[in-house]
Amino acid sequence: MILVCIDRQKANGTARNIFTPTSISMKSLGELPKDTCFEVTPPKVSQKSIDIYKKYINVGINGGYDPKPSDMAIYKKYASFK
Repeated sequence: MILVCIDRQKANGTARNIFTPTSISMKSLGELPKDTCFEVTPPKVSQKSIDIYKKYINVGINGGYDPKPSDMAIYKKYASFK
């Protein structure tokens, strides 16, 4: 059983809560993983996501990259506005 809280506001600005017991039947949409506290299945990560993360880590180790010419063109256009 689930209690549903409904706020009712009267015309004079006062509010009161009404708790209504409601029964809801719930159906599982899928199966939970078979993980336990002793064994956990690692998530599947795409190679593209791994490459993005490696690039992110390398920025912290080796410093940033030079901007692409297209990025510089956008910046120059932005900087020209006064």
